Amino acid sequence: CKHTTCSDYCFIPIDRFCREEDGDKYILCNPLVDQIKTIKIDNLSINFEYVYRKPEFWGSTTFLAELSTLSLLRKIIVKNESTGAIIKACELSHSYSPDNDGGNNIPFLDRLMVSGEGYFGMGYYYKGSFFPLKNSCAIDHWGYYNMRNDVEPLWLMIYPYGVFDISYNEHHEEVLQLDNVRVPSFEGSLHGMLQSISYPTGGQTKYYYEPHQYSKKVTRDLTSDFKNYLKDTTGLAGGVRIKRIVDYKNVSDSTVRDYLYKFVEDDGTLGSESGIMLKYPRYKIQYVIIDKWGKKSKQGIYLNESVINYTLDDTHIEYAEVIENFSDRSFKAYSFEHYSAREFKPVIHIKQETDNEAPWFL
Repeated sequence: CKHTTCSDYCFIPIDRFCREEDGDKYILCNPLVDQIKTIKIDNLSINFEYVYRKPEFWGSTTFLAELSTLSLLRKIIVKNESTGAIIKACELSHSYSPDNDGGNNIPFLDRLMVSGEGYFGMGYYYKGSFFPLKNSCAIDHWGYYNMRNDVEPLWLMIYPYGVFDISYNEHHEEVLQLDNVRVPSFEGSLHGMLQSISYPTGGQTKYYYEPHQYSKKVTRDLTSDFKNYLKDTTGLAGGVRIKRIVDYKNVSDSTVRDYLYKFVEDDGTLGSESGIMLKYPRYKIQYVIIDKWGKKSKQGIYLNESVINYTLDDTHIEYAEVIENFSDRSFKAYSFEHYSAREFKPVIHIKQETDNEAPWFL
């Protein structure tokens, strides 16, 4: 079959590829996915309108494919069903990152119009810069862009061993290499982050970020019989956290909020970083297979992307305490529930033995 575009109405199975006539470009087609159009509540209706969204890409310089995507939300209209009168309307305007030089089509919400209020505008860090393909290997240990665009995805899939140089300490704990291609990049993680919001009243809010840091991590090794425990260690993690928020009523009138991610000691002084690394990257999976005769065999798999990037639950880092400082030198200190304050939650998943499946362990 031949397709020049892949719309929401493409019924080709997800595991099928469609070759275009030029023979050097592929389109991966997803089944039809419906998007909500109307919500009715008593005598009110909330209506949603959409526009075409440019496809994002995955692949490599020698094999490029389009991913079919949902349409972009264009309007939200609230109506009185009896009279047909519009009670509230909202219109969204988008633009894209440049797709030249092998970059991806990443949509950004630029402007939001709300009836009776006016226009809201949004700005983003590095919006006009290169954004990688969906399957790019230019990512850090936690899946964030790290600007290593020199690493070719297909090359990594063929030669995973030579890239990561996995090592273990004396307690059989996986150690990350500082010169690894998966090292986080603050500038890379900042790509696409919200930079500013402008308001119909003339005011504006600006956002500033910094890298994630931690002083403890959840790990497991020989000392704990490979059960999870908190280990004192420092490091940087992928992604960013809020450093400063500045609210402007006008050019000369602003309110500043600065954020510190530190433990507060009993004497009121600041202690260590309050970050706790919950998901430490793992590139090797070892497991034991027991066949129906009771014979055990050990097997191992090396991955070229950390296994934690395949989970959607929770975050990879949390903060026990955060201090919010204001322009008038006042502050608020926030304490949050965190790993060391709650019951042990195992990360090791054990699949129970069944008649048809042998037990295996991550």
